[in-house]
Amino acid sequence: MSLQPGGHDPRLGHRFDVAGQPQVFDDLSGAVLGRAIDLSGGGMTLLVAEPLVEDTLYQVRFELPLEGGRRATIVAGLQVLDLREDTDGLLRAGTRFIHLDGACARHIVHWLARQGAQ
Repeated sequence: MSLQPGGHDPRLGHRFDVAGQPQVFDDLSGAVLGRAIDLSGGGMTLLVAEPLVEDTLYQVRFELPLEGGRRATIVAGLQVLDLREDTDGLLRAGTRFIHLDGACARHIVHWLARQGAQ
C-alpha cells in the first residue's frame, strides 16, 4: 500500500459519482473497458462487463463531464487493484492512477473541488 506523507492512503480520498458514467476506453486497443462510476484524486471505480486483470496496468481514456456541458478528455495510466461483485451482481474494478499529465490532473483536481463544493 502506498502512503502519502502523514500516513494517508490517497485511495481513501472522498469519491464522487461521475454523472452519466462515461465509457472508459483502453487507449491502446480502443476497446471499452467499462464505465467510470466514481472518481477520487487517487483513482476511480469502473463498472466492467468483462473482468480486468488485477494488478495490471492500463492506459485509458474517458470524457470527464465539466460545468456548462463541457467535457475534458482524460488520458491516464491505471492499475487495477481489485475486482468485486456488488449486491446487484455487477462487476466493479477498483483502480488507482499511476500517471496523469498536468492538464488531465488539473481537470480532475478542478472537477473534485467543484463536486466537494456542491
